[in-house]
Amino acid sequence: MEHGVYIFFVAESEIRYDDNLDIFSLCGYEVVVSETITSRGKARILCFKRNTIKIIGGLNPQNDIIALESDGRVIANEFLLS
Repeated sequence: MEHGVYIFFVAESEIRYDDNLDIFSLCGYEVVVSETITSRGKARILCFKRNTIKIIGGLNPQNDIIALESDGRVIANEFLLS
């Protein structure tokens, strides 16, 4: 069994729509931001995940939510906007 960090989140990241996500590239991780990046022009949650972790889409694009699935379990991080 392989051990290590499969997912980690960065809150209050303030990623803008026109930011180049490639600057956050880490070997072995995919960079994901919440769907507010397109609806509001910015995302406040940045996620680094391994390729074995699936992104669950179609969530409310008005709230900063990133939901992931691994082995039938849901992992989520949410930042509610007021």
